[in-house]
Amino acid sequence: MGKKRIKNIWCCKRSKCASLSTVTAREADIEFKSSLERNFMYLNIENSNQKCLIDSGATISCISQHLLRQLKPQADIQRSSIFSGVGVCGEVHPVLGKANLEIRFGEHKILQNFHIFETLHSKILLGLDFLVTHKVNLDFGKMTISVPTVPEKDSATLTGKENIVSTITVPTFKDDNVQIAMATTVDLVKIQPQSEIIIPVHIGKFKHGTTVILEPKGNLSIEHQVAGGKTISTVLRGIASYRLMNPTNSTVYIPRRTKIAKAETIQSKYVTKFTEGSSAHINSFSKTTSNQLCSEFSEIGFNLDNLELTPEQKQQIQSFLIQNRDIFAKDLSELGHTNLHHHTIYTGDAKPISAAPYRQSPEMRKELDKQLDEMERYNIIEESTSPWHSPVVLVKKRNGSIRVCVDFRALNRITEPMSAVIPTMTDIFDTLADSKPELFSSLDLTSGFWQVPLDPTTKYKSAFITHKGVYEFNRLPFGMMNSPLTFQCLMTKVLKDLNFKIALVYIDDILIFSKNFEDHLNHLQQVFSNLRESNLKLNP
Repeated sequence: MGKKRIKNIWCCKRSKCASLSTVTAREADIEFKSSLERNFMYLNIENSNQKCLIDSGATISCISQHLLRQLKPQADIQRSSIFSGVGVCGEVHPVLGKANLEIRFGEHKILQNFHIFETLHSKILLGLDFLVTHKVNLDFGKMTISVPTVPEKDSATLTGKENIVSTITVPTFKDDNVQIAMATTVDLVKIQPQSEIIIPVHIGKFKHGTTVILEPKGNLSIEHQVAGGKTISTVLRGIASYRLMNPTNSTVYIPRRTKIAKAETIQSKYVTKFTEGSSAHINSFSKTTSNQLCSEFSEIGFNLDNLELTPEQKQQIQSFLIQNRDIFAKDLSELGHTNLHHHTIYTGDAKPISAAPYRQSPEMRKELDKQLDEMERYNIIEESTSPWHSPVVLVKKRNGSIRVCVDFRALNRITEPMSAVIPTMTDIFDTLADSKPELFSSLDLTSGFWQVPLDPTTKYKSAFITHKGVYEFNRLPFGMMNSPLTFQCLMTKVLKDLNFKIALVYIDDILIFSKNFEDHLNHLQQVFSNLRESNLKLNP
């Protein structure tokens, strides 16, 4: 499961070697590998029965950040001398720290030190440090694990005189259902600017008909300037489907047999298809109006006709949304403006970036004038004398409308990247599996980025040049380096302790989940209240 990289982690006994070399993204401290012959046992950890991977080949014991929050929310997290680990597909994962957790064997207690990772293929792993420190004896022939017991005062370290041997019998089993592999491109992939495509990817390791979840390779956006979706697909003769998006203004080519995503098997019985006729998403409404709804409700633009709710529940939803009319913004005139978080453009000592405006047809200039006037009217942009100039491009959307975009590529190249924790699909599935919800609401913000202010001291770097002159953004623009991470940080602050309990947030999308209708209305109200306090508006 794991092994030491001698040249980088552990020094010899000579004093002149008593130091660690620098850990880089290419050379990690601990290497984790997947195996189908792993054995699991159920152990009592922090008074919770947990499925643990017992692995004598792993140097250290590990736990996922998500599970640690569940088992011990107020855990004393200490700094670790081990900095990072390599995942099953070669991606580097930082060690977030370490914490002690209590493990019970009958009435006997021991404390075990766990290294914390954001995600783990197995939520909790007991490695060689656990087996050696606590003198554990594994007998897989008898399916038993034996731990020497000591007086209570020495139980934390097991350094006292040993009494008897406390032996418990625990089930062991093989986790044959979970596999991990890399997905590679079948042919040369060509993605047009500002577009997304679904491509076939090769996953030869999995059997025909296997359901997998695909997540983008960690450095995909850096190597190829594309974004990968988190996708559930079925493997058919070694081929699955994967979604890619090119957010740049240039055509992107990805060579054949390029590793672009990590594929992990999941059980198809846990995948639910929500259709328009049967969905219980009580906040996913069309924008058509209904004569049966009152004028206030029609103004918001919701339609409850297709929801599988009782007439009484529909009436409750209608009243609830009318009472919370102020939380929705139909257009830019009702847009929110939070003061909870702002975006700073870090460029260090870089010199100003200046570019000439792109040529536009007379028709496009007219459309640009119209949108610039509207953005200036609602204080999204303002006229500027900044020496920083990025050009403007007009992109036609699928519905035929035109979107004004700024080509920030030159600015992004000199912008210092920030870090933020974005939830993984593993965390999301774990949360939903634990909660077993029956009702969902999906919410998204109206022009969410434009509800976040730019730092007044650096916003001049967002300036863009047009045929009318130079403007700069007052609000967070699309296409700028670190914009999604800033918004993720903001929404984490907004939801506070609701996150991972009754709601999940991914950038500007919020998913609320509940076990019944009454709880769901209460959960919606809690989220609405937090959004209202933060002066953020939802898309009706």
